[in-house]
Amino acid sequence: MRKFIISLLTLLVFYTASSMAAEKYSLTIKFSISNVSEFGKFVDKKTFLQLVKIGKDGGLSGITDEEGRSLYKSNYVKIPFPKNNNITLQAKSLAPGEYVIAAQLLRNINVYPLLTKNDQLLIIKIPENINKQQRIIELGSVSFKIR
Repeated sequence: MRKFIISLLTLLVFYTASSMAAEKYSLTIKFSISNVSEFGKFVDKKTFLQLVKIGKDGGLSGITDEEGRSLYKSNYVKIPFPKNNNITLQAKSLAPGEYVIAAQLLRNINVYPLLTKNDQLLIIKIPENINKQQRIIELGSVSFKIR
């Protein structure tokens, strides 16, 4: 009986640890793009915004399409590029880690396709344990760099 209880407790600890490691979160991310009108000339009907997870090596993986436009690898929701500067992005099933917001399929390679804040790459950090108050992230005013 004692071995059975020890085995059961071991399984319970293993199950709890594995389900905690796999926990994912849904978040609302709000921001405004300060240079949306200036940046808009590089956007076409195929351009969209998307959350992209930064790899464990600190990099982003992606491709270049047949027109030379960059497309970072991401399975998160695509939102059409906004006409105004206030944006709300709903993100579901986010694992803890670091993320960026990319403008996918821009028309010009002279535009840095990742959102910045104060001229620095904007990195959104999702902690291991997140409470309900942290599930709405207000980024404030952000921009895209034009090279």
